[in-house]
Amino acid sequence: MKTTTQPKEEPHSAVPCAEAGTGLTPLQAARSAGPMRKEARMSDQWETFCDVGYYHMWRLRRETERGWNDGFHINTRDEAQALCKLLNKLEGEIERERALANEAIATWKKTREERDEALEALAAVKGGSDE
Repeated sequence: MKTTTQPKEEPHSAVPCAEAGTGLTPLQAARSAGPMRKEARMSDQWETFCDVGYYHMWRLRRETERGWNDGFHINTRDEAQALCKLLNKLEGEIERERALANEAIATWKKTREERDEALEALAAVKGGSDE
């Protein structure tokens, strides 16, 4: 019986997620890179990883999303990591702006309630003096 040996290198080793010049295959690059996670718990931050099921492209998605069509793909690791960092930075800025807006709304509501109470007290005083 004749046996054939498999080549040590994958036939598509020139895929963009392989590190240039390192000689790593896409699978080796994906194993060595791992997902970018800052915390052990699941959060709404963006993460990136080499998606071996999608032509070894780098995938960006929120850590809480696990659906088939969640996220999107980028060609290179550097681009994916830079975009991931930018999206997480922008997400933080959006959350700060949202907190400031909610604080302004709460202050406005409190001021409005105080104004309404003052007008009611004034109306009560005027109503009592008219009698």
